[in-house]
Amino acid sequence: MYRVNPFHPNSIYLISENKKFNLYFEELKRKFPYHDYILNIGDYEVNNYSDYGFIECRRTYDLNVEINRFLNNFFENKENIVQRASSPFTLSNQLIKKWYEIYKKTHKVNPVKSLNLEEFKERLAEGLDFENSIAIFNTQCEIIAYALIYDDSKDKKEVGYVYFKDTKSKQQLLEVLFNRLIFLNNKGIHRIVTEVDTTDKYAYEIFGAFIDDSTAYMKTLIYKSKMTKLSSRNIEHDDINYVLNWSKDIHFCLSNGWPLNRTNEAIFEWWNYVIESQSDSFQRKMLVSNKTIIGYYDLYTHNENIIELGIAIGDKNFRNKGYGSLLFSKITAEVSRKYPSKDIIAITDKTNIVAQRMIIKSGYRVENSDKYKPYITNNELVYRYI
Repeated sequence: MYRVNPFHPNSIYLISENKKFNLYFEELKRKFPYHDYILNIGDYEVNNYSDYGFIECRRTYDLNVEINRFLNNFFENKENIVQRASSPFTLSNQLIKKWYEIYKKTHKVNPVKSLNLEEFKERLAEGLDFENSIAIFNTQCEIIAYALIYDDSKDKKEVGYVYFKDTKSKQQLLEVLFNRLIFLNNKGIHRIVTEVDTTDKYAYEIFGAFIDDSTAYMKTLIYKSKMTKLSSRNIEHDDINYVLNWSKDIHFCLSNGWPLNRTNEAIFEWWNYVIESQSDSFQRKMLVSNKTIIGYYDLYTHNENIIELGIAIGDKNFRNKGYGSLLFSKITAEVSRKYPSKDIIAITDKTNIVAQRMIIKSGYRVENSDKYKPYITNNELVYRYI
């Protein structure tokens, strides 16, 4: 069985209960040859969908949090909370356009349809608590934060969508939300529920602190027709032309720790060194899509229990479209199957927000365990695949 989501017209949504999934899936691909395919599975399910080209693109955590716990997490000194006033909430065209802009950014891998104000307004308004939802404007009447609150049950509210422009507007949003939640708590509503997607940086930043190893989640897998011929191979001396081109890309160099302004001679010498350094403890592999080199990934075996992965996307056509997290998810899944008893980690600089988001989308969580500290500096974060 399958269904079509009218808001994501490029994808076919599959039901995974078919016992002959391989035959069923091949039949669908013949029927819809240019579509992507979406499959949702629980965290408890053992699957081999990667054999059919599916890659994990996000995880959705279901949270059910006591209001008091939420408030205590963010506000130790509640008496110092500023009693911020917010404008009366209306589901205006301005708000719908801002919501669409943010929703589109957090769904690059599975693109949303073009904006239709009335259609999306109807969707957002269903079950919306207009009294307690929040929209915050700056002095130029720009929407800088919002939280859409929905009715859930007699003693619960759902936080549906959140957004904040920057750290300051996030704090403003939390302070207004604090007062709304106090009001709801006094009315006998003691819990909030929400879904936190790893692709939604705003929800994850606010609610990520409540996610732990016991939190239930749903995996979303995607089959991208554009990525069906993805493979990897050993690096070669003949790859030097790709390396020379990437070395001219300032953004690529800064993102991946490559020195700037190297001479061709220095790059040749360095690339030869990388090739000669291949061993059981360090491997670099070229990523190939439809016979085109698009980047590389690194695999470090630190000891018998810990493997570190890293990825670099050199082809600009595969950047800022969600492919980085898909590729990293695919590599992680393959390494996890090959080494099921090992911890798989990823390390990034504390200031590299883009890399952190990609790693989180790929199923990793930040770790503070002492056993990983020997592999990072004070300016780095370590994430573990869960």
